[in-house]
Amino acid sequence: MKGELHSHLGKHQLPAPATSEELQAMRCRAWHEQGIAIIPLDAVADDWDRLHINSIASRLYGPRTDKPKATSRKARK
Repeated sequence: MKGELHSHLGKHQLPAPATSEELQAMRCRAWHEQGIAIIPLDAVADDWDRLHINSIASRLYGPRTDKPKATSRKARK
């Protein structure tokens, strides 16, 4: 296009990170196409459910290295 700047470094530029809408669409597609549920822990209202999901994920994938402070959803509001 006319007026665009071009650079030899352009091929090394990383793609823009996904938006929250794009991430949600990826989660939805993973569920419908592969049966994989991607559940952000802060989206789970019940403390016991959140703990259970965290325990399953830790068992399957190993403990998180960037462990956020374990607080209940009520305390985070």
